[in-house]
Amino acid sequence: MTNIVSLFLTNEHIELVEKFCKESADAGFSNNATIDAMKFGAEYDLGEIPKFWGIFKDDKLISVSGCHRWKDQQSNPTMMRCLFRSATLPEFQKLIPGLGKTHMNSLPFSVLLPYQINWGLKNGVEHFYITTSNSDHDASGKMKRTHRILQLLADQRIVKYAGDEIFYSTSQTKWEIHVYKFLNTIIDFHKTRQHLGIDLSQEYLDIIENGFRGKWKGFAS
Repeated sequence: MTNIVSLFLTNEHIELVEKFCKESADAGFSNNATIDAMKFGAEYDLGEIPKFWGIFKDDKLISVSGCHRWKDQQSNPTMMRCLFRSATLPEFQKLIPGLGKTHMNSLPFSVLLPYQINWGLKNGVEHFYITTSNSDHDASGKMKRTHRILQLLADQRIVKYAGDEIFYSTSQTKWEIHVYKFLNTIIDFHKTRQHLGIDLSQEYLDIIENGFRGKWKGFAS
């Protein structure tokens, strides 16, 4: 069984993150090509320091994903942007084989997003969003494909279209995550993940057995 684990990334991991960024740059992932492009470890223009998680295979950082809160009109941080600056190095993108309709073959979506939701619910977040570019701007090199995937997930009610807006000078589509439907999706995928030996941490197993650590207040099914 391969040694694949997930960790919350801190400045202690900076050398591994920098190496990941270099390999991302070589792969053409502009959003993850440098520490600054990834917006790791500082507020930048986000209003808070984004939280990042990473997947390690045999001590090599192979995939990352972050999240940061948005503030609503009352300045309460109840909305969070998930899967921010998500990227997986090309040679590890088929670690989970197949093209499942629920996008479980994506390491950031299936492995790291549960930690982001868990963190958010413990910290007062009520609405969880993913954004995709709906224009020709595609700094990550994969946003058009991601946009199409989110449209398919919306058909299954795992996410819901929540409008188009300009974020950081870029036109993007917002998709709100249906937390309970997403939970059911990762539970259904659990046996496959066990078989592959991918990140069976205690926090993950607690989510599978007991659900997320907080009450979601998002849209109705």
